Amino acid sequence: MSEDTDKAPRPPWRPTKYNEETIPKTIEYMTGGYQDHGHIIPSIVGLATSVFCVSQKTIYNWAEKEENEDFLHILDVLKDIQQQTLISGGLSGGFNATITKLVLAKHGYADRVETDQVIKDERFDYNDLTTAEEASRVYSDRMKSKK
Repeated sequence: MSEDTDKAPRPPWRPTKYNEETIPKTIEYMTGGYQDHGHIIPSIVGLATSVFCVSQKTIYNWAEKEENEDFLHILDVLKDIQQQTLISGGLSGGFNATITKLVLAKHGYADRVETDQVIKDERFDYNDLTTAEEASRVYSDRMKSKK
């Protein structure tokens, strides 16, 4: 065997930054520490870039691991704190309404307008017709009579 084959292969990734300090640092960030970083609201991207110097995707990867179930729960609480902060800031006028609406859309909020449209028309069941020609004739006759 050559000298190179005796060594174990080197993993292609860097060691994880997730450690025993990750959860306490996350709790500190979401309970007011985000303001120390100059953030208006707590966010996962803020946590990733300002606290851990990693990408947002890395934070989600940490949360997906079965052994990090507590971290996943804490991220859910962070999102809830973000939502409540947005609601309070939006209602008090402290936050720009358009931006608040945009961010709250990520939490499932939506601006919906329901419109009922009533069309006055005699109902006709085209399924009773036996041929396409008959359906076409009946439809043409109905359209002519509406003019």
